[in-house]
Amino acid sequence: MYWRALVGIAGAGLLVALLAPTIGLGSDYSFILYRWLGLSRRGLFLASSLALAALIAPRVIRPFLPALRRLYLAARSIVIFLPPLHSLYLAFLAIIFVPYYFSFSFERQPWAMISLVVIPIGLAIGGWTAKLKARAELAQTWAVSVWSVLFAFFASDIFLRARGSIQETHVQRILRERLRDPTALPAVLPRVLVGDSVPPGSFALKDSAGLEFVPLADVSRSLTVYCKEAGDYTIYRSDEKGYNNPEGIWSKPADIAVIGDSYVHGACVPSGSDYVSALRQMFPASLNLGRGGNGPLSELAILSEYAVAARPRLVLWLYVANDFRDLEAERKSPILMEYLQSEDTRRLAARTDEIDGVVRSYLETELRRQDQSLAPSWPAAFLTRLTSARALESLTFPEVRNQVLRPHYGGHDAEVTPNDFEYPDHDWPLLKRILETAQRRVRSWGGELVFVLVPFEDGRGFLDPDIYAPAGNYRDHLMQISRELGMPHYDLNDDFRQLRNPNLYLADLHSYYGHANAAGYAVWADATVRLISRICETGNKRVLSCHPD
Repeated sequence: MYWRALVGIAGAGLLVALLAPTIGLGSDYSFILYRWLGLSRRGLFLASSLALAALIAPRVIRPFLPALRRLYLAARSIVIFLPPLHSLYLAFLAIIFVPYYFSFSFERQPWAMISLVVIPIGLAIGGWTAKLKARAELAQTWAVSVWSVLFAFFASDIFLRARGSIQETHVQRILRERLRDPTALPAVLPRVLVGDSVPPGSFALKDSAGLEFVPLADVSRSLTVYCKEAGDYTIYRSDEKGYNNPEGIWSKPADIAVIGDSYVHGACVPSGSDYVSALRQMFPASLNLGRGGNGPLSELAILSEYAVAARPRLVLWLYVANDFRDLEAERKSPILMEYLQSEDTRRLAARTDEIDGVVRSYLETELRRQDQSLAPSWPAAFLTRLTSARALESLTFPEVRNQVLRPHYGGHDAEVTPNDFEYPDHDWPLLKRILETAQRRVRSWGGELVFVLVPFEDGRGFLDPDIYAPAGNYRDHLMQISRELGMPHYDLNDDFRQLRNPNLYLADLHSYYGHANAAGYAVWADATVRLISRICETGNKRVLSCHPD
């Protein structure tokens, strides 16, 4: 009797773990189970959906079986008099899907090939074969089955398009936060502002004297709504200069300043769970100067405007594999290029109040503009999409195609892809010049610049440069530049490689992996503490006190 109870409890726990991802509970234990079973990321959700269907289908469908049979017979009676339109439609879809599939050099996995190429072509051929060779009853059954699948995909595409209006957007969340805190604003992302401007690189604001500048920090002491991945939005109160730090940190001498992109900024973990916050537990005088989407030029600008005001003894420059893409956008900005070509600055850190006023005015104007363009309530939006020309576009299943082939593109910061390691426009001399300039400026106040390579990853998880050759070559080139500059350097890939399952330390978004999670940032911080210890052991104690608090 007891063993039956134990088996029942274990079976219930296993069922909950299997079904958790389907109903949105996706805990780490569920994902560990699926990985142990050898299922892929998308296989995980297929299996959990099938488990849910197997659980509820018999009881739900049984009362409707007579009606479903009558519907099936009616559909058969219709297709008897029709040519094999489903085969023509499938051939049409294949003509669309095949070029779409081969237009992407990333994420072309076998299952995507099967979904977008093999199945449409196979079903089209099967339809014609059934029509010409098979018995009439089999051909009719085949046609009804194919049309049922096509209508299901059509409904799925309509739902996926309408779902965007159901979910709370970034702007809507900011507006909701402003109801309780009027200071709430979006995070300022310099590279995004520059890259999204028309023409690219032309973005600039003007101060009270009419001098153009690119904002490099949030509005100070504002409630900042940043990004969202596995949980809620990352929301923090910006410090007195506009960065993700505790209030008052600028009034104390800084030991460490960390410069980088979204990984440094705090994407996309709760406030206080980011990399610099974890590092601050050992070195309290650590300054976060990260901005989401930053590339090397934006980071040089921040170093020149803000790090120089703090004069930290150690500056950690965190480099991400997609930084060359960001650099391509940044180099089109004359203002950002000035930070490389000249020692002059805009003195933004010393003019926080003035700059705040200009940036706040710009952000609030943009919020009002975007608020007016927001979609109506979701029922209205659904009906609008259903009755508009966009519904006709759903006949080619664009949303389903995007989910199949590229589920993780978009968001506040472009994901790293294997193509970043083979990017055709890698301007290594420009990157070396930027790092050399940064190193010279840090040494001008007696500090030291350390180059830190962020673990490589793509949407499928950690990408080991010792296994993926293009990533290894990319890393080796970066390390060579650091050695040529006499710059201390460190590769965090070495620490991630030693983890039993590195992907457990990344934000798990069910269909892909995002930034590091809180545990991943803690691993970074521990590795950084060891790095600082090694710097101290080499006798470079002039850089840091070497005694974490």
